[in-house]
Amino acid sequence: MATISSRQLAETYFACVRARDAKGLGALFAEDGVLTLPDAREFVGPRAVAELYAGMFAGAAPRPQPMTFIEAGLACAVELEARFDDGRVTYAADFFRLGQDGLIRRLDIYAKR
Repeated sequence: MATISSRQLAETYFACVRARDAKGLGALFAEDGVLTLPDAREFVGPRAVAELYAGMFAGAAPRPQPMTFIEAGLACAVELEARFDDGRVTYAADFFRLGQDGLIRRLDIYAKR
């Protein structure tokens, strides 16, 4: 059984993004966990996720501010606003699905620019 709620995991994910902690982000994903970006690119596993974010943090990285959480067992949907260092603002919805171990099995990110 998961030792962390889906909302707690989502909040930890956003805290890691704001802290620019790529390694911490990778650690939230199961070995077969999938991250899908708004452009449909997929990254599988902790290492791929950490490398994605390390590259992102080297440039104009987002500072997400969650606005609404909807939690249902091992799933959590989050509406958020993300501000970038270059002044851009993106509105997004992130959908987290956890495994029984409390790690991310799937995270789908949808964005409106």
